Amino acid sequence: MDKNCFYDVYLNEKRIATVGPSTLKQLHISFGVSDEMPLVRASGISDKEPGLLYIEWLEESVNFDDSLRISPSKEKVASSPRFTRKLKRGIESTEEDSYCEFCKCSEKEAGRLVWLGDNAQICEECVMHCVELFKENE
Repeated sequence: MDKNCFYDVYLNEKRIATVGPSTLKQLHISFGVSDEMPLVRASGISDKEPGLLYIEWLEESVNFDDSLRISPSKEKVASSPRFTRKLKRGIESTEEDSYCEFCKCSEKEAGRLVWLGDNAQICEECVMHCVELFKENE
């Protein structure tokens, strides 16, 4: 098998993403359940940059009766990632490490971020959006 393989992810026989290459430090294609809803996720970790880069191509809600299939891709080109972020492990923390967990904007783009627990952060714009949603639902 080709050591630089890409993979197509199909949902009900419709291709929803191409991920890879398999030469990434880690490549994950998984099916799981979150909040009682099934989802398919595809992500990987590259060590080609200084430090490690986390890449997420796909996180899609599915139904329990959906058909999922993964097969080697003939195109050898990955889909555009949903987002990427530098991982802090083994490198000094930088401004680029901080991003909003909701809109995925970096601290440089979004402005000041507020910490939620140990790892998650949210920007002011997303906080304001959440406040508006709560007001609408009262």
